[in-house]
Amino acid sequence: MYDQCVRKKLIFHQQASRVEGKRAVLTLGVYIQDRKADEVYLYLVQQKNKQWLIDGIDESEGHILFFLNEQVSGHYHPANLPSSPELEAVAESWLQGEDLEDRFPGLVDLELISTHYDKSLERGALMFKGFSERFNSSDTMCFYVQKTTSGRWYTYKTTYGRILPRGFFAQP
Repeated sequence: MYDQCVRKKLIFHQQASRVEGKRAVLTLGVYIQDRKADEVYLYLVQQKNKQWLIDGIDESEGHILFFLNEQVSGHYHPANLPSSPELEAVAESWLQGEDLEDRFPGLVDLELISTHYDKSLERGALMFKGFSERFNSSDTMCFYVQKTTSGRWYTYKTTYGRILPRGFFAQP
């Protein structure tokens, strides 16, 4: 988000607010030259002295519900989660599986880069690197996974590029 804002005159307009107990989220419209360019969410936490402090900002609408339900902080980012041996085993089984081409369309020479796991949410992210023959360059692919009550993992979102909150907080 920082790179998108550097050296630009931005104007923020509050569009909405939502308060649940001692947590609040402000929806801000981001304007450049009187034209709406984006929307961001500002996460606030009320202190004991009733003062509101900023806890984070991002572009992930899905993050709001988890924040207001006190499941995650406002500055939560899935790329900062610890790795998981369980998810590493899932990734290795995928790399050995017969549906490799269906799971990783257009990518060859695949390798697992990292896994990220939040045990309390039973969600994780698996990041792979591969070579794209179509674009003649390396590419990364991220799978957002959730554990079912039966203990099986399923993919609820897939993206190219880095791990992002909007992918992690997407609705399955």
